[in-house]
Amino acid sequence: MAYLIGVTLLVVATWNLAEHRAVAESAWAALRHPSPTWLVALPLAILCAFALTSLSLQILTNRVARLSTLGFGEMFALTLASALGNLTPVQAGLVGRIAYQSQVHGIPVPVSVLLAVQSTLLTLIAGAWLGISLWIVRHVDGASWIAAPMTFALLACALVDLRWRRSAFLRALLMRCVELLLSAVRVHAAFTLTGCSIDPMTSLALGAAGNVSNAIPFLGSALGVREWIVAILAPAISGITTPEALAAELVSRCVEMLIVVAGGLLIMPGLARRVTEAMRTRPIEPPSDVGAWSTTVAWYAARADQRPSEGDSPPNALPPPSS
Repeated sequence: MAYLIGVTLLVVATWNLAEHRAVAESAWAALRHPSPTWLVALPLAILCAFALTSLSLQILTNRVARLSTLGFGEMFALTLASALGNLTPVQAGLVGRIAYQSQVHGIPVPVSVLLAVQSTLLTLIAGAWLGISLWIVRHVDGASWIAAPMTFALLACALVDLRWRRSAFLRALLMRCVELLLSAVRVHAAFTLTGCSIDPMTSLALGAAGNVSNAIPFLGSALGVREWIVAILAPAISGITTPEALAAELVSRCVEMLIVVAGGLLIMPGLARRVTEAMRTRPIEPPSDVGAWSTTVAWYAARADQRPSEGDSPPNALPPPSS
């Protein structure tokens, strides 16, 4: 149902743009003669955002992965494949990522679900942080927009003080904060490429709103919703019209889908081979009852920040794969 709503909103956005022919023609004319800088910045910002999402998930996942650890390249591949799967009606990407982590790395399904919830909460916290900072900056006379993203430096300083390796949640949060800034770059690039002038403060606000929309459950990549959130907010905080905002967001969505589809199809065979190999060498038995699942989750939660000691293993844990 959520997928159908998202697709419907995307179709309505396209129809709305088609109804405003002057805006559509102006955007198309600008796209035919794009700025080389922003033409490169748009896909690069999207790719870097995926990389930071992967890094954040890697930090959270390796915090509880007791039998093996996920490398950045593997998590990046898994994130792209998951994004591709989330474009389907059943949001197969999230399910596939959970199944992969269970089969290949021995991470219990309930733990992977908790990790997804934690990742969503970090996105909301980062979005709220930037939103509050922008609101304060906007209501302070003479304050520059640069002050809002610079507040993230406070988090970096806290990490240095608390020691980088011992603050998994703060590190993951910092990755989400930088990802928000990349979302602002994506928004600015998309609007500029479609011939619409936009100031940095508006780019930050729209980027944060669009990024937070990804936290909506059961709707992969906020399909259709992100476009309308930006289109509704843009006229309220700047002189940009709804059709102009839709034009920019549809261009951004097209570039994103090209990256996701191309990258996901390229990466999925390698992940499938990893799963096949893991099924031969390390079959994982699911917990037989709810109590076993609860015990597993409690064990991982209690030992997430501790180094494993000899003889200390989770309930029903399996030995690591033989070499």
